[in-house]
Amino acid sequence: MTWKLGDSVEKEDRLYVKRIIGLPGENIEYRRNQLYINNERIHESVFSRTKTNDFRLEEVTFQNRITENSYFVMGDNRSHSMD
Repeated sequence: MTWKLGDSVEKEDRLYVKRIIGLPGENIEYRRNQLYINNERIHESVFSRTKTNDFRLEEVTFQNRITENSYFVMGDNRSHSMD
């Protein structure tokens, strides 16, 4: 999920709290439950027991890199999230 600065994150009277995963210009990928930013493995100790399905940035944003003034965010409840 990507947002531009100033975009709302509220839906149906609920506030969604998301963690910034990627910054403009970066490429994001999850492989075997591991986060890779620009092909470098990033250790996420908070999520060691949380399953994150494999994906590549291009599959969810149709972009090779996060565009200028945009960020890639994910919720902490990844194994039960629909976003």
